[in-house]
Amino acid sequence: MGAWLDIIDNYIKLKELQIKHTPFEIIELGIGKLVKEEEHSAILDFTIDQYKIDTFCRSSEKLLIDIDGEKHKCEVLGLSKDHITLTVHGYSGVHNDAKLLIDMSFIFKKQKEVLEEFKSDKHCILRGQLFGNYEIKGGDSTELNNRNEPLNELQNKAVSIALGVKDLFLIWGPPGTGKTTIVPEITKNYCDLWKKDNTRPRILICAWTNTAIDNVVKKLYKENYNIIRYKNGVIIRYGKGTTLNKDTYKEVLYDVQEKECRDRIEKEYASKLRPLESAKKDISEKIKEYENKIATIQNKTSELKTESSKLVKELRGQIDLDIEELKDSLKFIFEIELSKRQKQIYAYSNELDNIRVEHENTIKFIEELAKTIRRYEVDINNFKNENNKLNESKAELQHNLDIAKGYLFFIKQSKLKYLAYLAGVYSPSYLNDLIKYGLHKKRADAVILCIEAVEQKLIFLEGKLNEVIFVSTSN
Repeated sequence: MGAWLDIIDNYIKLKELQIKHTPFEIIELGIGKLVKEEEHSAILDFTIDQYKIDTFCRSSEKLLIDIDGEKHKCEVLGLSKDHITLTVHGYSGVHNDAKLLIDMSFIFKKQKEVLEEFKSDKHCILRGQLFGNYEIKGGDSTELNNRNEPLNELQNKAVSIALGVKDLFLIWGPPGTGKTTIVPEITKNYCDLWKKDNTRPRILICAWTNTAIDNVVKKLYKENYNIIRYKNGVIIRYGKGTTLNKDTYKEVLYDVQEKECRDRIEKEYASKLRPLESAKKDISEKIKEYENKIATIQNKTSELKTESSKLVKELRGQIDLDIEELKDSLKFIFEIELSKRQKQIYAYSNELDNIRVEHENTIKFIEELAKTIRRYEVDINNFKNENNKLNESKAELQHNLDIAKGYLFFIKQSKLKYLAYLAGVYSPSYLNDLIKYGLHKKRADAVILCIEAVEQKLIFLEGKLNEVIFVSTSN
């Protein structure tokens, strides 16, 4: 369990790094139209082509907009086939150029979620097949129904077994052995099998290059196979990097099919959208009416502020007169009160002398306390030094344990390399560590004893560390 778990955890750590360091994808917006300007934000409308909308729709993450070199947070207010409306925070005024910055880390976040899910028990069989703990069943030979291409014996066998695959089936061959030839054959025969049940199969074909995918599409399209035309077409070439001639293979391109589907949907829902547009117009008129009311209220508020400022000014003048009269009254009272306070000061002076004597005694006590604290600080430093030494020993033992476990895994899982290592014709990358810890060319039983001894030492060191921590805390 530990081996595959470590591998998956390492991939999860890789995804976490990719999430942190994924660059923003930039969509050029150009110059937009200022729809409305508010106190701390502005609403801008941009003309945008379909490709940019597709790029935007791939992410639901946070958005930033770069306007004339300054970045601002923004939200989408509206999105149509050729326009996007944004609320831009912390921005006002006229701009020259704008770019939408899309956080594309959602791709790696989704991959991380899948890897976390892959660790659960319900995927134990698939994990076993991938990591070598379960046998891959391959497939059963199935009779071919469609043989448009002349195939040799091995190609026929590969197609036949691929049709009866139970889990995974790998077809391997050097360049020029006909792998690209049999992919369309497998596809066509799969469709024939599903056709018997009056169902439409969904087959995803992927490759490292656009040319490889385009070759498969050409073969299926060239033979005018009867699976091509179901409604909008079953063969869909997805992606912008195709090498296909866009006139000859127009009906299999994703962009063309998407446009036809979009046009059909827009035509179908046009009649339903008209009442909504009318309702939108009514709402806009009501909003305008409320905005006028708000403007009226703001004018009245401004008038009230002017009147209140005038009243405050008059009130302050009256308060100043009252303060002058109060000052004369307070002067007489102050002279009487001053005489009383002078007598109190004399009494306080005597009391202060007593406090000084008490203060000197307190200082002597503090000095004695400081000496005691310095003694404790010396003891604490000694405990810290001892703790650091124990931690260094623990780290060294942990490294020893990791090397021993790695070497034991190497002995069990890579037997040929291990025999080569014993024969002196192969050296592991951690050979110096093996020599350092006396594990050079040791057998598995000796390594297990070493691991147990190191684990005992670690337990002992952990106890010592707990003792030091306990004594340090007690002091």
